[in-house]
Amino acid sequence: MSSSLTGSQSLIDLSLSAYRWFEDGMLGRLKDAGWSEITRAHSRVFTSIDRGGTRSSELARRLGVTRQAAHQTIQELVELGFLQLAPDPTSRRAKRVVLTPRGKRVVADAREIFRELEATLARRIGRKRVARLRRAFESDWGEPVGQPRPARHVRGARLEVVE
Repeated sequence: MSSSLTGSQSLIDLSLSAYRWFEDGMLGRLKDAGWSEITRAHSRVFTSIDRGGTRSSELARRLGVTRQAAHQTIQELVELGFLQLAPDPTSRRAKRVVLTPRGKRVVADAREIFRELEATLARRIGRKRVARLRRAFESDWGEPVGQPRPARHVRGARLEVVE
């Protein structure tokens, strides 16, 4: 990990390390539960799909990847039976990426695993610390300094664009 000029780890390094702790735990537990085909890229798509489905271009934007990269990962998940493409009710030409019943099962398992990981973290560092972390991450951080485009704010577990 990199360190700041003061010699201590930067907040971004600490945040990324915490993110990886949850992601590694989730992927390991999913593998133990029989979902061994799920990769990091797959898990990130699952967390970015809205309940009613999401266009692949919007998924690419949320994930911070090219449309081609998003399409490749979506296609892998379609072939594995986790996602399907459905007509978009707002446009005859567009398709929405939606969870299949199998996709809904893996997402339900992942949600339970995240609850268990959060409980493990609370046992390790204390419930009050976890509650403070949650409040900090749920806070509106405002627009990033020098951000010329619409700002992405931290709200819960998902990045949202505020226009």
